[in-house]
Parts: sequence; C-alpha cells; structure tokens
Amino acid sequence: MELLKIDEQTSNDLGIFGRPGKTSVYDLYNKTSTQGGGTRLALLFKAPLADATEINARAELYRFFSLHGYVFPIDAATVGAVAYYLENEDVRSQLQGGRESISSKFKQMVAADADFVFVRDGVQATLRLFYEVRTFLKGLAPEAKGSPYAQQYDAFVQLLESPALAVVRQHMTEKFEAKLTPVMLSELDKLIRFDQRDLLLQLLDLLYELDVLISVGQVARNRGFHFARALPKERNVLHYKQVYHPHVEGAIANDLRLDQDHNILFLTGANMAGKSTLMKSIGVALYLGHMGFPVAAESLEFSVRDGIYTSINLSDNLAAGASHYYAEVLRVKEVAAELQAGRQLLVIFDELFRGTNVKDAYDATIAVTRAFTNKNGSQFIISTHIMEAGALLKGEPLSINYQFLPTEMKGNVPVYTRVLRDGITDDRQGMIIIQNEGILEMLDAGRRTAGGSSDTKKCWVGGQEDKIDGAQRFVTDKQTLTDLNLLGKYKTGSMFNLFNRVKTRGGELLLEDMFRSPLTEAAAINKRAACIQYLQGIGVALSIDREQTESASHYLTESRPAGLLSSLFSCYKEKTQEVLYRSQAYYIQQKQIFAVQEVLLAASGLLGQLLKKQREDNPCKELQDRLDKIVNAPAIKKFQPKYPYSVRETAQCQYLFRNKFRLELEELLHILYEFDVYLSVAEVAEDKGLVYAEAADRKEGGALMEVVDLRHPALSNAVGNSITLSAAENLVFLTGANMAGKSTWMKTLGVSFYLAHMGFPVGAARMSFSVMEGIFTSINVPDDLSLGWSHFYSEVMRVKVVSQAVSSGKRLFVLFDELFKGTNVKDAYDATLAVTEKLAKYRSCAFVVSTHIIEVGEALMGIPNIQFFYMPTVMKGAVPQYTYNMTPGITTDRQGMIIIENEKILEMLH
Repeated sequence: MELLKIDEQTSNDLGIFGRPGKTSVYDLYNKTSTQGGGTRLALLFKAPLADATEINARAELYRFFSLHGYVFPIDAATVGAVAYYLENEDVRSQLQGGRESISSKFKQMVAADADFVFVRDGVQATLRLFYEVRTFLKGLAPEAKGSPYAQQYDAFVQLLESPALAVVRQHMTEKFEAKLTPVMLSELDKLIRFDQRDLLLQLLDLLYELDVLISVGQVARNRGFHFARALPKERNVLHYKQVYHPHVEGAIANDLRLDQDHNILFLTGANMAGKSTLMKSIGVALYLGHMGFPVAAESLEFSVRDGIYTSINLSDNLAAGASHYYAEVLRVKEVAAELQAGRQLLVIFDELFRGTNVKDAYDATIAVTRAFTNKNGSQFIISTHIMEAGALLKGEPLSINYQFLPTEMKGNVPVYTRVLRDGITDDRQGMIIIQNEGILEMLDAGRRTAGGSSDTKKCWVGGQEDKIDGAQRFVTDKQTLTDLNLLGKYKTGSMFNLFNRVKTRGGELLLEDMFRSPLTEAAAINKRAACIQYLQGIGVALSIDREQTESASHYLTESRPAGLLSSLFSCYKEKTQEVLYRSQAYYIQQKQIFAVQEVLLAASGLLGQLLKKQREDNPCKELQDRLDKIVNAPAIKKFQPKYPYSVRETAQCQYLFRNKFRLELEELLHILYEFDVYLSVAEVAEDKGLVYAEAADRKEGGALMEVVDLRHPALSNAVGNSITLSAAENLVFLTGANMAGKSTWMKTLGVSFYLAHMGFPVGAARMSFSVMEGIFTSINVPDDLSLGWSHFYSEVMRVKVVSQAVSSGKRLFVLFDELFKGTNVKDAYDATLAVTEKLAKYRSCAFVVSTHIIEVGEALMGIPNIQFFYMPTVMKGAVPQYTYNMTPGITTDRQGMIIIENEKILEMLH
C-alpha cells in the first residue's frame, strides 16, 4: 500500500492532531462511539493513501454511509466490556467446570470472587454484543448487498454464523443478564476467551471499522462536506472549488487551480487578510482527500502526490543550534532533497524567509521561487510580504499564478474580504492594526515607576492571585514558558528535565512547583540558593527507593483507624479474607508498612550524613532540625523494623503510622522531597560548573542585572557573554546576521533570569540581580487559527499583553526576538521603532529587543538609556564564521543568501 509522506512539521502546521487545548482536524472527524474506533481513526490519519484507485474506493465506502445516515448500533459500554474481557489471557482466571463446591458458593455469598465477576460480566457482554450485531446486520442486508460495503458485510455475517461460535449464538440475548449456570458460564468462558479468541477479536476489529465508517459518514452528512476525486500522478492537477477551512465559522470559500503549466501560487496580502488560513485550508483538504475523507469544499480534483510539506509555524531549534532563519533554510533544503529524488509534492511556504533581513529575504524568495518553477510535477504555494519580489518575478515568463487577498479600508478600520483576486497587493495596514489595539496609548498612559497597580488582580499563570503566603507572586505566562523551554518532563531539552534528577515522585512534583512559582523576595531566593550550595559542598546523598516512597505516601493518605482496637479488628478481618478467598488487602498492607519503615531508614541515613558533615554556617539547619525531631521521636525510635509482621504487630503499626504519628510522617515525606530536590539541583550544578546568583532587593537607580560570562546551562561549549542592565541603561537593542546567536543569547538571558529567581544555579562566572516581579518573552509566537489571528496579529496581541503588564507599573524583564517579523518592511520598521521608544521610558523594567531591521537602531541612537549590541559574523572566504561574542554597536552583516548557497539548495532544484 502506497502512503502519502508527511512529517511532524506538516502535521503540526495543519493541526492534524493539534496541540493541547487546540481543536484538531482529527477531533472534527472523531465522532466514534468506541475507544477502538477512535484508535483506528487515528491510525488512518497517520497513514493517508497515495494510490488513486484505493483512495477513490475508500471514498465510495464513506459516501455510502454518508448517504444512509446510520448510527452506531452497539452500546459503547458493551463493546468496551468485551474488549477488556478478551485482553485477559491468564488461564489462572479461567473458571473451572463441574459442580459448584461449598467453598465456591460461600465465596459468592460472602464476597463476590473477582475472577467469577470478571468472567460473568465478560461472557454476558459478549452474548449481548452478538445479539445487537446480528440485529443490525439483518436490517442492513438490503442496502449492503451490491454496495461498497458488501465485502465487509459478508465478512461480518460469515464470522457471526461460524460453526465454532454456535454455542454463543445459542445463548445470546438482548437482555444483559442471560440465565447461565456456573457450568455453562465456565464452558462459554473457555470458548470465547481461549478457544475462539481470534474470531472474537476479528469481530471487534470489524466493529471498530464500522464505527469509523459511520463517524466519517455522519461528519460528511452533518457538515455538508463533499468527497474528492483522486487522479493519477501524471495528470499534475490540483483543482479546488469553493474550498474553506473546516474549523473557521463563517469561512469564506475560494477557488484554486494549479497544473503543469502553472504550478506555483504566489500569494500576497496584508496582515490579517487570511493568507495563512487559506494555505492551511488547501493543505488540510488535500490531506483529507488522500485519506478518502470528505473535505470542506464544493469539489476537489487532485493528482495523487507523494507527499505534503509545509512551513507555516516553523520555530528555531536551540538544541540543534538553528536560528529561525536557518530552520527555514533547512526546511527548504529538506523539500529540495525530496524534489531532487523525483517525488511529486504539494509544498506550502507561509511568509518564506521571514527570519532574515529584507535584502536577503528578497533575494532568497526570488531565487527559490524561480527554482521551483523547474519542478512542474509538483505544486507550490508561497506567501510573502515582500511584494517587490513578486513584481520582479511577474516580469519573467514563469509558471506562476499571482493572486492576493485584498483589504478594504472603512475609515481607519481594515475590512478583509477573504476572496482571492488576481495580481499582487500593495496593501499595508500593520501600523493601523497596532494603533487600533491602543498599544502606544497604553504605554503612554502607564505607570513608569515601580510599585505595581492596584487593579492588576491576576497573574498570568493559572489565574492565581498576585500574592501567595503574603509574598508577591512572580508573573509570567504560557508563551514565555514555551519560548524558554522551561517546563515539561517529556519535553526534550527543557530546563525542568535538566534539573530533574530527583529520586522520588514527591520530589518531582515539588520541583515542578518550584518551576511554576519563582520567588520574589531576595531573602528567600538567597536562602534557597545557599542551602543548595551548602549541600553541594558537603557532598551528601539521599538513598531512597521511588516505589517504596510512593507506597508509603499512599498508605498514609488512606482512612485512618479510630483506635488500636479498630486496627486489630480491621487487620484480623483482612487476614481472614486472605485465608478464605485470596484477598490481597492484608498482603498489601504488610508491603506498605514495610515501605514506611524503608522511608524511615532512608531519612535516618540522610540525617546521619548531615550531622557527620555539618558545618557551622549551615543554611539548612532549620530543615535538618525538623528532620532530626521526627526521626528521633521516642515512638519512632522504639519501633523495630521487621518483615513480615504478625497480625497484632500489623495492627500496632497501622495505628502508629496512620493515626498517632500520621502528621509527623507526612511532614517527614515533605522534608525528604525538599532535600531530594536540593540534592538533585546541587548534582547538576556540580556536573555543569554552574554558580549561584546573588539576589538583592530593588534599589531605585541600582543595577537590574549584572552577568559575567553568562552561557546557556543546557548547551555544552557555549560561548559566554557579559552585560549590565540598570535604570540608566535598561534596554538592549540587539542586531546580528542569521545564525549569529541572537535568539540563543536572548533565551540564555531569559532562562538565567528565571532560574536565579528560583534560587537555582546559572551558567555564569558571576551573576547578581535586583529581584523583579516577572518575565515576558516573544520569541516563537505562532498564528492562531481558532481565533482567526495571523502571525502578525498574534505578534501584535503579544505586544499588547506585554504592554498591559509593563504599563501596570510592575518591574519586569521583557525579551522581544525579531519584533514584528510577520509583516512588511515598512510596517515592521515603523512598529518596531514606535514600540521600542515607548518601552524605553519604563526605567524600572529591563528590555532586550532584537531585529533584522538595522535602520531602526540608527533612529534610536539618540535615546540615552538604550545600549546597542550585535552578534558579529566573520567571513572566511565564502563561509561565515560566528564568534557568538556580543559586541557594542549595530551590525551591517547580511549573509542570508550565502547560507542558502552553502547548503546547495539551488543546485538541488536545477
């Protein structure tokens, strides 16, 4: 089976599976009733077809269900019960045939035996499933014969009428509780779960397929979607009629045709005009077309492609050392390699080369677009704000369609028609959008001295109150956490992962809480830092088992006995149940008590090390004394660890641990979690040569931040840089060529600032800072289709959010990487200049603003509190070399086209 080639970038750009909290294309079609149906649908989404015959045959199958409007006939709980039942292949759970023993009857009377209940429920569910499926198929028969579903229908009937399942048919009933003796139940269990298990699994598989067919058919019917027609590859046709995005309410539809003679759409339009949404609509429809699914269009005819490649929300890659522009170059190179191998693709590039300066973006857009015209077996959709590139290309005899999305002005309000027109736009409304959002007025009217605003009630993380335990809460937001890659246990390269060497689940949760709640008081920051540094210096270790600690924690949170007598009664009862019918409760409690004693031994071992290596200047003394008080409590000291325990000893332990000494043991766990985190951070600091920043309460006019030889803690062999930010010089205007290191340096500053406010070590020779109230960044801001926001409008709204925080009077650290890169050059220049001038007046905040529009720097030279730095590039022949050493001044370096040439992309496309 031939499959359409897609990758993670394309899937993310088109929202196929979506990000957390975002509705995906999969969600739109997932109206399945069963978990197995949902899983099967997901597999289909991961494997679009690349054969016209198979695609059209599958489309006809879905069309059949769309026309008839079937509803899934089986109760989802019944299907789930059968699937759960068949998963258990353990022969020990099989019921034994023959006459019931007195012991068996006693078990069923006193307490339902787990194996008996499991088998009974599974067999009853299977019998009901058989009845409901046969009833549905009987009604489906007249329509299924001779239909696209005929083959699957016949397989269903053949399976249900199999002689091997005659006994099942004999006992099937519409009622959930069939009358079955234990002997009959045992025989059916053996037949269904063991002898004919494969047949039952085939039945479930057919049901899951039916669930998907009905789900997709319902979506087509309810939403008025239509089925595409796949054509052979050699036709090289892509013809949309009235295509729109299925997630956009009230979406405007458009027609589009690309073929061998005109294989490129060169798309222009102002910010918010709808370019990105249109491009996603085209990509999503073709993706679904290759699945045989109905699409949001009046019609779609397409030649089957080998793959779809997009670049819409492409971010930089710090781990790979790739700037935003270099990530774009590598993406184009990846596509070029596929084209060079002879593959026929749909390629969608939104705002090509927006991560570089205007001259290089202009040259690169022209060169790459020209080269794509040589690949007339593929189709390309390229959008840009560099209209001048389109004007030059239009004068050449190339296979390009030029279309734009217009903007009509009603007074000062832009109105977007979303309807494609032929030609190239000259619309520029970027500054109008900024003015309409009131950003500049907000910054003019805001408070420019520290102290905060009384009307700022909420912080940006989780909507929590500004104050916690009497201290001001550090404010930030999800975008900043993402930009700096701070959180995420399973996220590659996250700061949380860097420091997560904890040994307990409780320690891991505490570490996460510390990452979510940086400190805002110098004394608290310095105290935590001193404690971690102290533990690093004396070299102690926590020897504790993760699973045992979890077991102990769970044991302490269970309901506690009222007294020793109730503990005795409870333990004797559990022991009796263990003897009579294999109850696990008593055994589990024994293991949990053993886990508690293991935790106590670990705590005692840690305390012994702390006391043996203790120094006079012990910043952990308070925490250590709390540990000592619990470990050496008389009730605990006389406790003699052992395993196993008698019933009486078990009761005594239960009463001691879960009643009399419960609060102290819970506190002990929290103390161990705190030591676990501190020791984990200390270990990382030792391994990576990190140092501890010195925090100071804010003094008017004092330094905001001073760093010497600062480097990113997650990067090996990183080059360090030094900088001082103060009220007198509180804004850094940063320039530099692509790949010179601007984004990495800004992330380094942001990460180090954040870690320092946690009391955690940083990668520097020295760092001191005045405590501030929060941090905001704008580095990798994506568009937002669900809100109808283009990339530029997302940038504008990001600036608005930050401006609201800054104008409230809070002391903040703000990082803007390549401000307004999502718009045309004129608007980007005007907006960057205007916003930077306004921000510079807030002397209690610190700012770093990077840009490729170096002319803005020249216009800002007269503002005394702005520092100008750049990341230099040294040319060695035709190869750029990056020093990563921040240098005073404004760059004149432009090497964007050299990078493209060095990657040999144009050669690959010829």
